[in-house]
Amino acid sequence: MHIRIFALLTVTALMTGQFVQAQDALEVARAAGEDLLENAEIKGTDKWETKLELGATLTDGNSDTVNTTARLTTEKMHGSTLAQIVVEGAYGENRNRDDEGVKTTDKTVSNVSGSLTLKQRFNGMYLYAGLAGEHDGMAEVDYRITIGTGLGTFLVDDDDFRFSVEAGLGYLFEEVDDISDDYMILRLAERMEYRLSETAKCWQMVEYLPKANKFSNYMLNGEVGIDAAINSNMSLGIVLKEKYDSTPGAGLKKSDTSLTAQVAIRL
Repeated sequence: MHIRIFALLTVTALMTGQFVQAQDALEVARAAGEDLLENAEIKGTDKWETKLELGATLTDGNSDTVNTTARLTTEKMHGSTLAQIVVEGAYGENRNRDDEGVKTTDKTVSNVSGSLTLKQRFNGMYLYAGLAGEHDGMAEVDYRITIGTGLGTFLVDDDDFRFSVEAGLGYLFEEVDDISDDYMILRLAERMEYRLSETAKCWQMVEYLPKANKFSNYMLNGEVGIDAAINSNMSLGIVLKEKYDSTPGAGLKKSDTSLTAQVAIRL
């Protein structure tokens, strides 16, 4: 019960804007996350569902090239608690040429990100806590780490269609273009999944991450994808991603778009 009280207080502070002191709100989020970690029942069978996705990505924005990508997702459901770990990365070379065909730059793409998420369902809602980190060489993001907690609910939840919304807060640490910063963030997100047939599905998600005391400083992440099984262990898919940073490094574009064609293998 104390987990739910912490979470409700956290989301109430988020929605009303009553951030008297950022440190106090962060302490509430930290306490809620610790309680979730202590009480999550991640035990029982040791069976984790793992999926490896390999693909080629066409990017536009701070990089304009074709990259190879890899994404490993593993998750486990026990009772009402879900644990999920995601690690992904991209590698390639970006060669720009002027109007006369002369090579002007030669940059290596080396993007790596990972996340750990816990979700616990109760009474039609769920409490989540998460840790995420990324390095984006093309966007000059040396590191960006976020921790956070909040509440979510399924507005629609059946076998063929699911639609969920989440609200919470967290803290961000980053070094962009050799400038370090850290601050409290809010988080609003939604996700939709629709089963097209017995072997195909599509999905989309949007995540809004503004600075708690300055909404003009924000990040916006979006994703749309479709996946179709070709047998019991493999599927083919296409994923379109958009990342928007309202305050990018000097000389960099605010938006990065990627289109990935991939094959997924269940391990």
